[in-house]
Amino acid sequence: MATAEDDLVVLWKARSPPHFCRLLTDPSGPESHLLCRVDHTAVDGVEAIQRQIRRINLLFAKASLGLSESTYDDRPPSRRVQRNFVMFPEQRPRLDLGGRLSGASWLTASQEKLKSITINGGSTTKLDYRCTHAAILYAKIGKEPPGGDLYDVAGLERHVVKRVLNDLLFGMSASSTAIVRIIEEYDPNLKTAGVVSSIEKKHPLLTPYFGSTIGPSLMFIATEIILQAVEAMHLRGIVGLPRHDSIILAERYVDPGRIEMMRAAQRVLGLPLSVSVK
Repeated sequence: MATAEDDLVVLWKARSPPHFCRLLTDPSGPESHLLCRVDHTAVDGVEAIQRQIRRINLLFAKASLGLSESTYDDRPPSRRVQRNFVMFPEQRPRLDLGGRLSGASWLTASQEKLKSITINGGSTTKLDYRCTHAAILYAKIGKEPPGGDLYDVAGLERHVVKRVLNDLLFGMSASSTAIVRIIEEYDPNLKTAGVVSSIEKKHPLLTPYFGSTIGPSLMFIATEIILQAVEAMHLRGIVGLPRHDSIILAERYVDPGRIEMMRAAQRVLGLPLSVSVK
């Protein structure tokens, strides 16, 4: 029988690799049949991860948070997070792929509903690592990224570039149904091959990884950075609520919060990722 302690860390076997990124944020959602829970108790490092998630959940339990009923998206309110890792069928159990958080109400709330969250009675904002997975991949391969916004490609909307680029890093081919649909929704007259070609020209050093499943390791690193930043903020008396590649915090702590996020990236990656207010 699973205990609350077991649920601090969960390992899933992905039956359909391209989809798992979305599923790890909400493993109990409508596509949960694509994941199969796997025993991880004998995997090296699980106890250290459990201790970290236990510490973070204690911080959230003690924090003065204002979460209106509308924040919960019709689910029971929760401040408790768990960390979800993934493995593929041919792999042995491991805890260095994925690692996304789930459970807490703010992780699945819409952007609009996030605005209702208060910390210590004050309004909040969100600090976001920009172009996270692409930036981390450049750091992993030891190459300098192009200047400016990594999702800025001439003739294309930023959100389209972001979605297509990230799908390419999570196992999807340029001709996959998901990528074709993204582009058709944006502009039915655009050719998928042309959009992908424009992204390849922007990021020639990343093209060897398009269609690969390097995405899970990038997601793992991103979450490691976020959790380190949350704990570092706590040492400065700042409550930070992690949400994927960003942190929700009181507006008055934007500057010190940004510093701790950049420092966390420096510790993990060796370089300070760009952080913006969203």
